Amino acid sequence: MWFDEGFVGFGIFLWVVVTFSLVGYRTLAQFVETAPSRAGPPGKGAPTTPDLRAYYVLAFLSAMLAMLIHNSVDVSLRFVSSGVFLWLLIGLLGALAVHDPLRENFLSPTSGVGTTAERSLLGDLLRVLASAAAVVFLGYVLVTFNEIQGPYPPTFGESLLWGISWAALVGVCGGAGYAWLRYLWSTPSWVALIGACLALWPLTIFWGYFRADAYHNRAIFFSKQAKWEEALNSYKTVVQLNPAFIMAYYFMGNVYNDRWSSGDGERAIAKYHELWRMAPNYVQSHYQAGLVHLHLGDEQQRQAEAATQRNDAASAERAAALANQYWREALRSFQHYHALDPVFSPNYARMAWVYIQLKDFPKAEATYREDLEAIECRSPKHNILREGWEKTHRHENPETYVNLGDAQYYQGRLQDAERSFRQALALKADYPNALRNLAILLAQTQRLSEGRQLWERLRQLTPKTPPFDQALGLASPT
Repeated sequence: MWFDEGFVGFGIFLWVVVTFSLVGYRTLAQFVETAPSRAGPPGKGAPTTPDLRAYYVLAFLSAMLAMLIHNSVDVSLRFVSSGVFLWLLIGLLGALAVHDPLRENFLSPTSGVGTTAERSLLGDLLRVLASAAAVVFLGYVLVTFNEIQGPYPPTFGESLLWGISWAALVGVCGGAGYAWLRYLWSTPSWVALIGACLALWPLTIFWGYFRADAYHNRAIFFSKQAKWEEALNSYKTVVQLNPAFIMAYYFMGNVYNDRWSSGDGERAIAKYHELWRMAPNYVQSHYQAGLVHLHLGDEQQRQAEAATQRNDAASAERAAALANQYWREALRSFQHYHALDPVFSPNYARMAWVYIQLKDFPKAEATYREDLEAIECRSPKHNILREGWEKTHRHENPETYVNLGDAQYYQGRLQDAERSFRQALALKADYPNALRNLAILLAQTQRLSEGRQLWERLRQLTPKTPPFDQALGLASPT
């Protein structure tokens, strides 16, 4: 809570917890004392009975404190699935302490708020309008829920869930509608009648939030099936119902990135920019934006190569310049991600790859080393519990060692490159890229026998690999 909400938010949270704990305790102490029986007026010799509210307060207070203790080691109380119960318990404690809802006169005609709405033509007209609005709202809920649920499914398990969902919703709507109408026609308060009408507006909004959650799940389902149009239409419905649903903008950008038809790269970036206006540090979106720019740069590089083959120097130069521009945009996105989350290993590989495309091999090597040696993870600021990460924690994997060797090779440091390729093979003896690159390097340094042996191991793993002598003059480490 302190990390996410800051000093002010954490202070408010502590204030709420302490206040309602004290209120609950004092209310419990008050209710524990025996009270005059409700069967007769108080007085000397009047029969007494325990106040049942004491048991409610004891239950709510115990549950609230138990949940706080449990959440210190388990699922956060800020999760909707569990956190809703904490605030429900706090609300119930406050209701018992302040509003005393179990009083005998709680629903008595004299307890209305504001001026009374006697049974007049105007009052009854307002009740009719409020009742009609409530019925329309409940009908709207049922119709839109039908859109979410869809037709009756053929399989037993899905049909069972379908039926349970409908039964639950109809039961809730029926009970709520009955209670709502009964309240409208029994309350004597003008304020209550007007408030009941106005309450339908936020209810409609929050029902829209529920529908947005459902459409978000549908969109994910369509995305996994590569049904891009259905997924995008569902995401668009999500943001119409809940414009602050930031994950929908992020996933829409990802859909464009995965589909990748003409113009999808620009559409993806546009969605990420919409997201950043609300959540500029939504960390994974910066990694995805980097991937989009990488893809755009690769496309321009292929166009530059094709133009070169056509001897179209002007087009090749323009495409190469655009490729470099996109790669630099990708690098900025990956660096932004690194500033927010410096322990995500794949981000280092992406940054280093961009440096290689930009021919900045020293920075590529430094980036690969930062990843392999887990420099950020092993920094003193992360040694909170004296774990000694500097002795035990690294991000070693064969692919990164091969990439490091490539960066060293391009700088002409063949001995360092050979060492990196051999470290990759030490982690995985049959790693094809390491076998290939090391065999070529050995051949280039006149160690043909050892290089040929490694190449034969490579051909056993990948039979389509050409013979060593045939490939020797063509291959170079990549």
